[in-house]
Amino acid sequence: MKAINLLFIIALTLTACSQSKIDKYNSIVDRTTRIEINFKNPDSIIELDNNQVEVFKDILKRNIEPAIQRKFVADVQIDLYDNDSRLGFLMITDNDPKPFVNFGSDSLNFGFQLTYGIGMYINEIKH
Repeated sequence: MKAINLLFIIALTLTACSQSKIDKYNSIVDRTTRIEINFKNPDSIIELDNNQVEVFKDILKRNIEPAIQRKFVADVQIDLYDNDSRLGFLMITDNDPKPFVNFGSDSLNFGFQLTYGIGMYINEIKH
């Protein structure tokens, strides 16, 4: 019985931590007014227009499940800005069998599996 209670407390704590990360992440995305997507190969930067920013912000908040960050060389970097002030960034690798994202900001860092929506949006913007 004690083991079950301990497992329940651990699961509840992990869920609360994950939700807290998602809430902070969503807050950063919500404050975003400008997005730049930097493709490493070929080397190009695309700045989204206002309509694209609003659509992509919605996509960035879907199906995020926080995980421990991984080390990799990024194929794509997405910078999130509030006017000229950088709020955070997403580093993406898609060369892996399981594409992955590291999110970073001054107050929050975590990783997550690349979602279908983010992957598809980036692919469409690139071409």
